[in-house]
Amino acid sequence: MKRLILIVITVITVFSCGKNRGELIGVKQKKWFPEKPYGMTLIEGGSYIMGKSDEDIAQLNNAAARTVTVPSFFMDETEITNSEYLQFVRWVKDSVTMALLARKVDELELGEESQEGIAEFSFKNADTSDLSEFQKYMRSNYYDLSEDIYEGKALDWDNDIQLSPEDYPDQAYVEVMDSLYLPPDLWYDGEMKIDVSKMIYKYTWFDAQGAAEESKRTRNKFIDRRPFIKKEEIENREFVEHIIDFLEIQAIRKTPVGRLPYGLQKRVELGRALAAQPKMLLLDEPMAGMNVEEKEDMCRFILDVNDTFGTTIVLIEHDMGVVMDIADRVVVLDYGRKIGDGTPDVVRNDQTVIDAYLGVSH
Repeated sequence: MKRLILIVITVITVFSCGKNRGELIGVKQKKWFPEKPYGMTLIEGGSYIMGKSDEDIAQLNNAAARTVTVPSFFMDETEITNSEYLQFVRWVKDSVTMALLARKVDELELGEESQEGIAEFSFKNADTSDLSEFQKYMRSNYYDLSEDIYEGKALDWDNDIQLSPEDYPDQAYVEVMDSLYLPPDLWYDGEMKIDVSKMIYKYTWFDAQGAAEESKRTRNKFIDRRPFIKKEEIENREFVEHIIDFLEIQAIRKTPVGRLPYGLQKRVELGRALAAQPKMLLLDEPMAGMNVEEKEDMCRFILDVNDTFGTTIVLIEHDMGVVMDIADRVVVLDYGRKIGDGTPDVVRNDQTVIDAYLGVSH
């Protein structure tokens, strides 16, 4: 019986191994397709013929034609083509040029009534006499919130910008266009070059679907709130700049926090907390891990926060030297039980506190 069982086990083992000697070979006759990564798009592979003029730096036209094969690959869905990027750059250039021309027209006080030379590029509806009451209201409430007096004014795109120097209509136009280019000593091979530092742009977007989902928000609340958003943003930025100056971190404002020394990281954390303009600030062991110099700086800033902003500071700290130096009132806990409460001098001489920290003799 034992021999029969052994023979059966041997046969099963042999048949289970098969021709592939126990290797995992997968399921046959099924092609595997990789899953498309999130946010990516598949660029199909293909081939093209590179001719004699391609990559022919010497322009000898004697390079042999060859076929180049490009495998498929994934690319970020937000990537754009070179032509799309060039189109964007031209949009920015045209917008900046049009805005500068319109500002120049306004400075010269030419207005829309004059339609010669640079005056053709005045702001659209610069003359408000023909505007409806609603349009006047929108201009007064939305266009003038920024410190820039031209913020929000519409450009007149009915006229084509003249980019060729031969087509400049007048001296004022020449002055504006000249400001967009680098000085002649920075030209390359005698060719005028645009000053890329002038290509400053910004964009805004409106989430129509998100606004539609705000079903509980009344129309009046939605409209009345908007004129103050820009003003509040300006005020918030001014306050943040004040905090940066207050904490003396101007030199590191563009440095990633993770690259800063530990003491400066703590100072940045204090600044983030102050940005919320709290009436009471809870600091949990702000001196932990600091050296003596860093502790002195942090103590100074904590005291200055209380004096400058009037913020009440609740400090949890185990460094008794720091606590006794800067606190107006000290509360001592021992395993969650309050054993001391009063001024630093009172707590320092409290026998219960001394016993808890130094221990008692038995």
